[in-house]
Amino acid sequence: MAQVVRDFQELMLRVRQGDAQASRQLLESYGPYMIRVIRQKLHRKLRPKFDSLDFAQSVWASFFADQPRHLKFDRPEDLIAHLVAVARNKVVDAFRQRLQSHKYNVQRECSLNGSVAVEAHEVAGRDPTPSQVVIAEEEWNRLLHGQPAHRQRILLLLRQGYTHQQIANAVGIDPKTIQRLLRGLHPGLAS
Repeated sequence: MAQVVRDFQELMLRVRQGDAQASRQLLESYGPYMIRVIRQKLHRKLRPKFDSLDFAQSVWASFFADQPRHLKFDRPEDLIAHLVAVARNKVVDAFRQRLQSHKYNVQRECSLNGSVAVEAHEVAGRDPTPSQVVIAEEEWNRLLHGQPAHRQRILLLLRQGYTHQQIANAVGIDPKTIQRLLRGLHPGLAS
C-alpha cells in the first residue's frame, strides 16, 4: 500500500510539473471512476442531450485548469473523491438547468409530429405554381395583343418595375396619361 501511495505522489508531482505523459496516465487511471458516477447520476431525460464523456472532459478541464497547482492529494482515494465530487456537481448543475429551470427545461420539449410545423410543410408556398405562371403569361399576351407599339412599350416598362414617372420620362408623355391608359385596360391597374 505504501508503494501505491508513493507512486501516486510521484505521478501527481509530474502532473504538477506539466508532464504530458503523467497527465495521460492520470486520465487513464482515474477517469473510469468519474464515468461511473456520471452515468449513475445522469437523469434519463438528459441522456439524449449529454454524453457521459462530455461531463468527464469538463471535469478534467476544471481539474487541469487549477487543480494540480492548488490542491495536493496525498492518496489516490483523495483524488478519486475530489474528481467524483466535481463530476457529481457538474451533473447536478446540468440537471437543475435542464429540468428545473424554465428556460432550458427538457420536459417542456415535445415532438413535432402532429404540430403546426409538420402541417405547415404541406401548405403551398408563396411562389406561383407552374400552371399559374403559364396562365399569367397567357393573360399578359392577350393584354398586349392589338395594342399599339407605344402602349406595348409602356406596359413592358411597367412589368419591368419602372415607376410611372420613369416611364413618362422615357417615352416623353405625362404620368397621368399612363394612369388613363391603365384605367382603360383594367380599372384595378391604375394605381
